[in-house]
Amino acid sequence: RRRVTRKRCADALRDASRKSVMPTRNATTRRHEKALRRRVTRHRRVTKKRYADGDACQKALRRRVTKKRYADALRLCRRRP
Repeated sequence: RRRVTRKRCADALRDASRKSVMPTRNATTRRHEKALRRRVTRHRRVTKKRYADGDACQKALRRRVTKKRYADALRLCRRRP
């Protein structure tokens, strides 16, 4: 029984990594990176005020995305069946 729940947990994490960031099911890491890069260039004026350099801004965006990505999955994993 433990093994089954562990597998389910892994599946939940994998699904969360896809769904929360992009609506498409077959979203890959590269696409996430692309989306982040596009977002940085689109809001250049905003990011200039908030961060001294583009790298720091991208880092912050990436951090926010990963946080969102795994929050729900981890919540699912912690819940006991």
